[in-house]
Amino acid sequence: MRQIFSASSVGWEFHSMMSEQYGRVARLWGPFGLKYLETYDPKAMHHIFVKDQVIYEETSSFFARSIVLFGRGIFTTQGEPHKKQRKMLNPVFSIAYMRNMIPIFSDIAKKIEKAMKIKLAEAQGAQEVDVLHWMSRAALEMIGQSGFGYSFDPLVEGAKPHPFCDAAKAFSPNTASLA
Repeated sequence: MRQIFSASSVGWEFHSMMSEQYGRVARLWGPFGLKYLETYDPKAMHHIFVKDQVIYEETSSFFARSIVLFGRGIFTTQGEPHKKQRKMLNPVFSIAYMRNMIPIFSDIAKKIEKAMKIKLAEAQGAQEVDVLHWMSRAALEMIGQSGFGYSFDPLVEGAKPHPFCDAAKAFSPNTASLA
């Protein structure tokens, strides 16, 4: 299970190996001896996450683990309490509200563009840029600024990561080590 949630490329390599070796569906053993079903089938994923999501409820053990990891909230409820929490959050994701966030998103995108341009200008010839690294930083910064009015990252090359960023990155690999 550690391989799946690895912070390095090992996680992606593991998923690739699983799909090549076992096909579109595989059964895995997870934390606490639980069985997991992993699918790479786009049609199955569409049914599970979009079309028929109400019939694919999470198990009670999933909720118990999630409550321990995240506390009680929208990610750890189902049924009416979940609907009520989602309804409370709907205004935050409305078009009108999101339109007000455009200046924040635009400023962050400009900072990312500037940082990448500097990195490329410093290079002698071809330069590899880890886009996932920069987009992860940008996503957290967008959430921080638009949702909490807080900046986690100056978005410049070589900046010391905020402690929350380090904790968020370590969360999945560390919880996978519980297996």
